[in-house]
Amino acid sequence: MLYQRFEELKRKLKEEGVFEKKKKEIPRFPKRIGVVTSRDSAALRDILKVINRRYPLVEIFLFHTSVQGEDAKYEIVKALEMADKFHLDVIILARGGGSIEDLWPFNEEIVVRKLREMRTPIITGVGHEIDVTLVDYVADERKPTPTAAASTAVPDGGELRRIAWNNLRSLHRMVTNKLNLFKLKLERMYSSLEKNSPFIRLERMMENVESKYRSIRDHLDSKLNFLDLKLRNLQENLKRMNPLTRIEKEEIRLKSIGENLKGGISKILDDEENSLNLIESKLNSMKPGKPLLKGYTLVKSKGRIITRACQLEENDEMEIKFVDGTVVGRVEEVQMNEDQGEVEFERIGEKKE
Repeated sequence: MLYQRFEELKRKLKEEGVFEKKKKEIPRFPKRIGVVTSRDSAALRDILKVINRRYPLVEIFLFHTSVQGEDAKYEIVKALEMADKFHLDVIILARGGGSIEDLWPFNEEIVVRKLREMRTPIITGVGHEIDVTLVDYVADERKPTPTAAASTAVPDGGELRRIAWNNLRSLHRMVTNKLNLFKLKLERMYSSLEKNSPFIRLERMMENVESKYRSIRDHLDSKLNFLDLKLRNLQENLKRMNPLTRIEKEEIRLKSIGENLKGGISKILDDEENSLNLIESKLNSMKPGKPLLKGYTLVKSKGRIITRACQLEENDEMEIKFVDGTVVGRVEEVQMNEDQGEVEFERIGEKKE
């Protein structure tokens, strides 16, 4: 059972000390974030939605991989290897919830060991609240869902603006209090010196102090007003950079294109129907066994059609079907090519200034 394999592998890795690695610190203000998941997954959509809402200034890179199936573990390892070479600030490894079979690639030993070797900080967000996989034990930060992982990876932009404004207000109060205290001390000095010093000289001194006080106060008010205007402009710029605005513009453009296409759609359908009729005629003239007559073979093992060497292991039985019969044999050795395929890479975000 998979649960028994999970516990056995967990015990083995724990005894080897794989889970005892020193956790890397997640940067507070990342500039470049990598996401290792499927490009068609709901997990990716949730991650992008959270990051664009909280901190749209960050640059996002997607490293596409399958997240379930027999070959998923190899694709995940390849994607992690590429992401680790991109000098990213943090990497999110994520997928949505599912059964233990669906989540099993994240329990594979080669994936767990690859995460332990990573130089870049890793945040995992695999499954739902109740799901725990072995990669969670070696991640630098484990979160229960892809949404929570994205929230951990970036700060809240709105909260940062509130903190900045509160700090400015505190600075204003501090400077104002200092000036008032300075004024009070001068007034006391004036009162003390009035008895022993020329009145006119001291009065001029006080006027000079009052003038400087007003100048500093006016300058400070002007500076605060300028910073307030700058914060407002920043908020407007963030609204304009919102991906939802771009999507609305694209929807309008696509609607216009759709209207222009309506006039020619009938001709296109006729052409496609003629093409399909021609293809159907050619297919009807072909026999199912014709590829075998050309020297091709069909390989099966354990009831499955084999298309890759990585699907076979030593001592696996297999059937090789020729045009005139079938050969039954056993695998002595699996020799993999050095180049096992390139990991698909797609840049999906742009850095905003």
